[in-house]
Amino acid sequence: MGASNEPTHVTAVCTRCGAVYAARRWPNGAIRRKGGASDCRCGCPNFVDLTRATDQ
Repeated sequence: MGASNEPTHVTAVCTRCGAVYAARRWPNGAIRRKGGASDCRCGCPNFVDLTRATDQ
């Protein structure tokens, strides 16, 4: 298995409430927070990679 199948560690922001989490960005583009729950505390499952958001 090559490194292309491994997730990248990122800082992610919830698209609904703005909460910030340590997360993983998978090769398919999916961003999931680290830890037990995959959704934000507000229930939203969608995150943006903070590093990419600030680079634009």
